[in-house]
Amino acid sequence: MLATLKIELLYGLSALWESSECGTLRDGERPGTVEEAKDLRREEFCRADYGGRLQSGNSFYCNFALGREMMSGDTTIDSVTGTTTGLSQLERVVDAFIAPSKTFTDILRSTAWWLPFLLSVLMTVLGAFVIDKQVGYDTVVQNSLHDSPKQEQALAETEPKQRAVQLRLMTMSYRYTAYASPIFIILIAAVSALALWGSFNFGFGAQTTYGQMLAVWMYASLPRLLSSILMIATLYGGNAEAFNLKNPVGTNLGFYLPDAAPWVKVLLSFVDVIGLWSLALLVIGTAIVAKVSRGKAAVVVVGWWVLILIVSVGVAVATS
Repeated sequence: MLATLKIELLYGLSALWESSECGTLRDGERPGTVEEAKDLRREEFCRADYGGRLQSGNSFYCNFALGREMMSGDTTIDSVTGTTTGLSQLERVVDAFIAPSKTFTDILRSTAWWLPFLLSVLMTVLGAFVIDKQVGYDTVVQNSLHDSPKQEQALAETEPKQRAVQLRLMTMSYRYTAYASPIFIILIAAVSALALWGSFNFGFGAQTTYGQMLAVWMYASLPRLLSSILMIATLYGGNAEAFNLKNPVGTNLGFYLPDAAPWVKVLLSFVDVIGLWSLALLVIGTAIVAKVSRGKAAVVVVGWWVLILIVSVGVAVATS
């Protein structure tokens, strides 16, 4: 560790000796060599708030911080093109589970999010197919009606032929909605990212971009893939008859109280291990891209979470 610190210190001193101010390239000029790329990267560091310690005039710390990043392995300079490279999409996905700060920091370099979206699409479509084969959407409809007593009672009071038609339409609606879930994934992500972007930029004066917030949402949602995996495993384990599409796996408290009032089950369903995991990732990710403290990020993220909880419980009360 001492040796590493010495190397970083030497890097900072040598870079400081070469230039009395951060960056040597003019605005709009692209680096043509590795040395020019280093100068450009040094300038980027000077313009950013690196951990709350870096000031634009602090040339020594600028080079010192840059040396730390180059040695960390997360950012390197291509010897041929002279440009900086970061994590691959696969590395980002893996780090979202084991080292989330690395993933979200890399979003500052690139806002690409196609791999987590692709994984979400694959798992949701696979889940829809397994539900169709192992449970059947007619059973899904019947189980969902049990959670909406008013709707179930209204349907029971209709004539048999009309009731059969309505059940058939509901079954078709559930099936098509399940297979079209990728559309809802991107719509929910787009609206959620917009809400977060607006909250941070207008609420805390951040200068994050919409693309960064969308990427944070996509990567923070990766733990939800585990819900799909657990659901598929549960269905193949023989628990098809009691399957509830609204609460398919036992990662939350509401799952274990099937006879509780609908609004209570909805309330307790928010106390979900995987959901809270994703919530924590959102706090970490938004704090990094918006360059605010995690406390401020938690105020925004948890605030929206509480609002959605209240609305969901209110809907459950109104329909039960």
